[in-house]
Amino acid sequence: MHGRWIVASVCKPRYVMPIPAGATRCMVKGVPSVRYADRKDKVHVWPVHFDRRGNETGKMVCEQRTWWMKYKLPDATTRREKGYRDKLATEQEAGRREREAQQAAAGVLLVDSKVLSNPIQAHIDEYRDSLERQGKAPRYYDLVHARVTRCAKECGWLTLRQIAPADMERFLAELNAEGLAPKTVNEFLGATKSFIRWCIRTRRLAGNPLEGIQNTENPKDAENDKAALTPEQAKRLLGVAWPRRLLYFVALRTGLRRGELQELRWGDLRLDDLRPHIVLRAAATKAKRADTVPLRKDVARELRVARPVGASPMDCVFEDVPRMRAMRQDFDNAGISQKDELGKVYCFHSLRVTFGTWLAQAGTAPRVHMELLRHTDIKLTMRYYTDPRLLDMARVVDDLPDLDGEEGDEGRAVLRPTGSDGVGPAAVSTIALNRAAERREGSFSGGKGASCQKGNRVGASPNAVSTCLVARATGLEPATFGSTIRCSNQIELRPRGRVLEKPTAPQSGAGRRANLKNLFWRIARRCQGANRTGCV
Repeated sequence: MHGRWIVASVCKPRYVMPIPAGATRCMVKGVPSVRYADRKDKVHVWPVHFDRRGNETGKMVCEQRTWWMKYKLPDATTRREKGYRDKLATEQEAGRREREAQQAAAGVLLVDSKVLSNPIQAHIDEYRDSLERQGKAPRYYDLVHARVTRCAKECGWLTLRQIAPADMERFLAELNAEGLAPKTVNEFLGATKSFIRWCIRTRRLAGNPLEGIQNTENPKDAENDKAALTPEQAKRLLGVAWPRRLLYFVALRTGLRRGELQELRWGDLRLDDLRPHIVLRAAATKAKRADTVPLRKDVARELRVARPVGASPMDCVFEDVPRMRAMRQDFDNAGISQKDELGKVYCFHSLRVTFGTWLAQAGTAPRVHMELLRHTDIKLTMRYYTDPRLLDMARVVDDLPDLDGEEGDEGRAVLRPTGSDGVGPAAVSTIALNRAAERREGSFSGGKGASCQKGNRVGASPNAVSTCLVARATGLEPATFGSTIRCSNQIELRPRGRVLEKPTAPQSGAGRRANLKNLFWRIARRCQGANRTGCV
């Protein structure tokens, strides 16, 4: 160790001083040494100093108490700095500084050690100024600044170098012990992580020490869920809340949030367009994203009636959005309790949940459902904005096909459409081949149970095949009568003017294929003729 340095090495520098008076001579491991006591009566033992010729100089060789580190930079220059009194801590610090120097030279890490040693409060203040320059609301960046400052103070962080996950875990546990809600505790953690990510972007930190810390579990119990209104409850609410009827009506029909209704301007409404809609400004939405919300005609009509004469485009549509106390009074007047039978609460956000639940009742496609609520995650739409209490799941189960029943004489299977009301059963057509009955009757178009078109001939050969098309499907699509006019309920599969005779001798494979080919061509020509004449 004496006089010899290696890359990222540590040592205690030595110096020479005269042997004090009263020191006694001794031998330590075969080396001549001196022993003496200082002013604090602390005993020291140092080796005797010799010159190059091996003669004593009357001095002793002493070591400093602090370890020093020495490491090389990528440009081959050597740096020597003072370390700590602990040898292991000095070795780790020397290795870290050498790695940082090499990574900085390679462009991997551009973090200055002096920046890490600056007071952390100065970095927090700069982070607040950065949020202000980004156009964040004063209430937001002041709250973030206060939370990060408290976190650094409670954790005992004086510099960025001292940020440790163990301190953060202890601070979060203290917040939980104070009785704060899990959402508030997670906001403290989120604000601190956002500050660290900003430090990484501005090259103040190389990594996120708090990356492995997870949020506090926040179970969505019934007390936090919002209940949806039934149509009867909504009608009662609109009937008793006359001063705020239009506000509730628009919220139920559009799903707008409270803040979006407060920022709604008359210039955002397109009431006279062919399809009335609302153009939401990015600054007025929760996601800071411009959106378009379609309007029903009845909503557009009421908004046109309620618009004051001479109102400017920048005037608010709703001057006063009620707080929960006023809305609670409206709910009481409408006979709506504070919670439903499952413990879900009724509040202003229940109007938005009602809008989403009614969309699900109407059989809206999930993608359209998500877009109308202006969500980016379908899980959010299905989990929190659809109240299963109002969904008619029993009717959907009852509409499944009956596996125990028998099909009717016409060979039909009955299916009920799901997702819509008032639609009758759909008859799914099947092809019934009544070959046995046709052979017994000796005819291909006659018979009491057959539905024959006008002009069918009776007395055809029993080798022909008749196909009955049962009633067309209805209920799943709009009713169209063109197919009924152009097609008959029964199509004859025999040529016009002559009868197919039964062959007297077995035919070869080529003969049978030729007969089938001729039969298919005659069927095609017969269908074309039926379509041209439009007979039924």
